Amino acid sequence: NLVTLCDQYIYYEDLKRPEHELPRPQKERGMDLEKLLAAALDDLGGAEEGRIAASLVKQRMQMLSDNAFGDTPSGKGNFREFLSRYPHLLTVELDDTTLYATASAETERPPARPASQDKPQNGGESRRMSDREVKTLLQQAADEALKSEERALASLFKSRLQEMSDGAFDEGRQGDKTFRKFLERHPQIVGVEIEESNLYVTRPAETPALPPEQLLAQTLKELFKEQPRIQASLLKQRMSEASDGRFNETELGYNNFRAFLEAHPHLARVRLENSALFVERPPKQSTLRDPLHLIYRRELKKQGLRVIPAQSRLPLMTDLAALLPARSGELRWQELVEELKERYDRSQPDVISKSMVADLLRLAQRAKVVEATARNAPFTAAPVHWLLNSERPFQEAMMRCDAVYMQTLADSTQTLDLEEAALALYDDVSRSRYLKVVLKRMGEA
Repeated sequence: NLVTLCDQYIYYEDLKRPEHELPRPQKERGMDLEKLLAAALDDLGGAEEGRIAASLVKQRMQMLSDNAFGDTPSGKGNFREFLSRYPHLLTVELDDTTLYATASAETERPPARPASQDKPQNGGESRRMSDREVKTLLQQAADEALKSEERALASLFKSRLQEMSDGAFDEGRQGDKTFRKFLERHPQIVGVEIEESNLYVTRPAETPALPPEQLLAQTLKELFKEQPRIQASLLKQRMSEASDGRFNETELGYNNFRAFLEAHPHLARVRLENSALFVERPPKQSTLRDPLHLIYRRELKKQGLRVIPAQSRLPLMTDLAALLPARSGELRWQELVEELKERYDRSQPDVISKSMVADLLRLAQRAKVVEATARNAPFTAAPVHWLLNSERPFQEAMMRCDAVYMQTLADSTQTLDLEEAALALYDDVSRSRYLKVVLKRMGEA
């Protein structure tokens, strides 16, 4: 607040300037003021944030130019007159006694960086960094800036990116009009936060783990953009990075990474050359049919049993088994759906939908875990009763629901493949042993 209230604010570290530095007027003459102004508007949020106090714009220009930007830049009578010379970047408005600047959203700005940083510091020619180089650079800068702090000022963070890349980094060369747009394109590495017209870089928001097949498809899509053939070791490394180290093929029931890849021929083709394993795109005119576990899921959906992802199905059933027995018959169908949905909105918004909750209840009703009957009333108004009387209600409910899945598949296919069924229901081939127990219990029943 102190900074914003001042006409001019000088940072403590700038009180004593090195003797070898040029006087301010000479330094200012070497600057591209238009680019400096564009950089300041960019850091302050630009057109997305509406009008900005002109004093903040001036302060940001001074920070970006290391205080080389003067009070009366380039002979202009005052800062308002200076801003008026760039109508393609902003409009100026005086409200009461406060001067405001509104960034233009229609006209493209020049690359938003000071002229002193237009070329790499090492004298090399400017070039566009590859996506991989940019992501590596961004991750290194984020690890450094957010190691002990929750957030970092975007302008300082951008300066650090340019220092670490010897001036090669430029969001404009990466295809982004503003630094904020660049940051928002990499939500898996950094987050963005705006407070009082200041743009900050934060740690990325945590995202739920992707199912292994979806993680493989997404990683392959990114890598195939760079090259048509990929070393399997690189693919595994990227999958591990994208899942924050959670991906492990042995935990999924595969002996090695090659076995995992060969279980997904619709996504990748594996080739062994001189003891090195490579991954290629599958043939376009492939005669392979869809994987059996996807066929199983489609069949269950036809029978009105959409498979809810296991990472959502298990916690939902846990909460249902904890909530409903104590309030059996008190909650109506729609009330129960909304109460379970609200529980996850508080901790994991947008991960579990109302349709997922409703699908689970329909599955539980078929499995005789719950019962909902409505007489002369809409089904959504039917009271829901818990039917199990077990010391382990969650385990009993899950086995009954999985038995319904397995019975439906057994009725619709001549030979039931337990490993493919485990992939269909749990995205985990090791669950086949558990499903074998479910089938045995079905036979005994």
